[in-house]
Amino acid sequence: MKRIINLIAVLFSFFLYSQEKTYTQAMDSLLSHVDKTSMTTGILYDRAAPYADLDTDTSPTVTPEYFMQAWNELYNASTSAPFISADALQEQINEKKQNGKIILGVINLKMNYLDFGTQYNPKL
Repeated sequence: MKRIINLIAVLFSFFLYSQEKTYTQAMDSLLSHVDKTSMTTGILYDRAAPYADLDTDTSPTVTPEYFMQAWNELYNASTSAPFISADALQEQINEKKQNGKIILGVINLKMNYLDFGTQYNPKL
């Protein structure tokens, strides 16, 4: 159910804001009337296009590309958390690789996302 609502929101936002706004800006305008006072982090995952599915319990194989996608989504979803952009992170990684260093990355943080409930118990 959540995936269907996310898909509808994505498609709706693309039709309304196709050339004028980014996905994050479109979601911010769609979520402008949602009460965010219960947020405990500076990251609202629904502000980013959820390609990495960080809000599910699935555990995909983590590749460098998946890591960068996850980082980019968290950066876009961040409202106040101190993140560097994915491009800046990639530049730092490339510099370290050129110096012969091995790069390890761990993302360990909390994030908020909207809970739409289920078909029989809808909530927000």
